[in-house]
Amino acid sequence: MATPALREGLAELLRAELARAGRLREVLALERDALGRRGFPAIEQAAAEKERLIAALESLAERQTALLRAAGFPGGNTSLRDNLQKTGMADLLPLWDELQDLLRRCRQQNLVNGGVIEMSRRFARDVLATLRGTVPGSEVYDRCGERRPTDGSEPLATA
Repeated sequence: MATPALREGLAELLRAELARAGRLREVLALERDALGRRGFPAIEQAAAEKERLIAALESLAERQTALLRAAGFPGGNTSLRDNLQKTGMADLLPLWDELQDLLRRCRQQNLVNGGVIEMSRRFARDVLATLRGTVPGSEVYDRCGERRPTDGSEPLATA
């Protein structure tokens, strides 16, 4: 059975995780908007804040694990959901479920943002290849690690 101190400690950690995850979702939306308008300073700012929030979430998860271990709960593959149900702390399940849903939405938005970044990267690569007079994706690396076109084409301009 869980102690009142354990219950309150877990509730506090879950609320802190929810706050950080909520802010992460906001930052991911800001990042997506900045990607759409190619606002590079805003993209950099969002990326830096995203890293800080992820680190904070990881730290909170580590504190949660330490708290559970100190209370004698098994680690490993046992989920917090299982521990909450088995130990009479089912009243914390709504917080846990909300956190899991919010984290899923954050992961999905981060995948979308990553897709936008990848498309932009490919577009820039193809434009550069065209300016160099090569067919995009037709380059190979020589012995010195330099990329060389394989189609015998020449750049549109030289320096």
